[in-house]
Amino acid sequence: MSDVRQAPERAYGRLAFQGTVAIGVAQFCKVVLQLVSLFALSRILSPVDFGLVAAVTPIVAFVTLVQDLGLQQTLVQTRSIGPEQISRLFWINIGVASLIALGLVLVAPLLERFYGDPRLPALFRSWAIPLVASAAASHHIALLNRDLRFRELAFVDISVALITTVMAVLAALALRSYWAIWMSVTAGSLMAFSMAATLTGWRPMRPWVGAETRHLLRFGVHVGGTNIMSFLWAHLDKVIVAKAFGPVQLGLYDLSYKLQLMPSSHVVAPLGRIVAPILGRLKDDASAYRDTYLTFASAMTWLLTPGILAFGIAADDLVPLLFGEKWSSAAPIFAWLTLAGSSQILFTMGNWLFISQHRTGEMLGWNAVSSLMALVSFLVGLHWGLVGLAASFGLISLLIRAPLMLLVVGRTGPVAARDLAGLLAPVVVSAILAFALVAFLDGAEGMGGLAAIALSLFSTYGILALVLVAVPSSRRRLTRVTARANALRLRSQDA
Repeated sequence: MSDVRQAPERAYGRLAFQGTVAIGVAQFCKVVLQLVSLFALSRILSPVDFGLVAAVTPIVAFVTLVQDLGLQQTLVQTRSIGPEQISRLFWINIGVASLIALGLVLVAPLLERFYGDPRLPALFRSWAIPLVASAAASHHIALLNRDLRFRELAFVDISVALITTVMAVLAALALRSYWAIWMSVTAGSLMAFSMAATLTGWRPMRPWVGAETRHLLRFGVHVGGTNIMSFLWAHLDKVIVAKAFGPVQLGLYDLSYKLQLMPSSHVVAPLGRIVAPILGRLKDDASAYRDTYLTFASAMTWLLTPGILAFGIAADDLVPLLFGEKWSSAAPIFAWLTLAGSSQILFTMGNWLFISQHRTGEMLGWNAVSSLMALVSFLVGLHWGLVGLAASFGLISLLIRAPLMLLVVGRTGPVAARDLAGLLAPVVVSAILAFALVAFLDGAEGMGGLAAIALSLFSTYGILALVLVAVPSSRRRLTRVTARANALRLRSQDA
């Protein structure tokens, strides 16, 4: 290997390791703070309060995706972009966000007609404020990400999570209503904008400065379209639940959904800030690209998936312990949704491959099909009530959508479908064995509470470790992943 090749690999290895540490610390802090917020709010507020916010947030999330147009990923992934183009993208983002915010104000009365609740229009209109603030913040955050300034990104994440949690708890104690959640979201959006703008030091040019941005917008539209499709299966179920079962049941479902999604949204997705731009710079070196991706993907799959499934197995004990007995009826909902949560890790990591290889058109097509399958699962499961909806979504995600994702994303490029299947196979085998073991021991001993949760965790992780060590192909893969991770660590020490 030549020195020319070694230098960028060493530099990216150092950045990858340091970025992983920084983002890892930030995400740990965010998860802890969000759990504190959930624990506190679930005891101060009622399921109705959570349900009212959950009825509004899917619509807000949708318009946020439309407003973004995939421009964050465009800024991060585009190799060559001038200052005029960066400024033009900023003003496009702000202009679209402002128009959508005005639209929220105008259409708010329609929510009362749809849901039959007079409290929703005011809450919906108020979301225009964090919407515009988030649009401005996202541009500065993308610039930090483009420059691989992971420590600054981590600092922003921790600060925003802290102010959001503090505001949520204080407002809930003072107001005892759903407005506390809105206040925390608004405070976090404003904090993100002020901090990111200060750290970048970037200021936009005048709005009328000309620049060629059609090719950038095309890339962004593909990414934005994918985000919209992902939104459909991530949030449309809440609209269906709200309409079919009302705010109380929606509150139970929304809390369960947020809990199972935390590993993907707070660990894997933020890690994409590091992995996707580095993969984009390595895409001309197939060997380095494949090694880097499989290191991160294997680590995330083996570290997170057993925990998600363990909590699903112990849901009857976990949910009341975390949130109180009034949330006990959410346990079976959460248990089925953990199947979707484990699949979501694969979907998120698959998007790293699509984006870094500039296969955004293909990514858009796949997500359209995947979203349609998710919608069908919601409608099919609806006939068996709320638990049936969660079960249908979880099973279809795990048994149909996830295998198809392997075939689509691995059909071309340095990372093949067999590579992805190889890192997933030990998890599937160990999960089946762990479920059988826990069911047998729990039935024989009558365990409950912390003992049942500990048994589930010990079984899922313990059996996975045995499978990785005992099966020759898995042992070789574990050895390779360990060697890659150690290489990244050593490169991080080179200066």
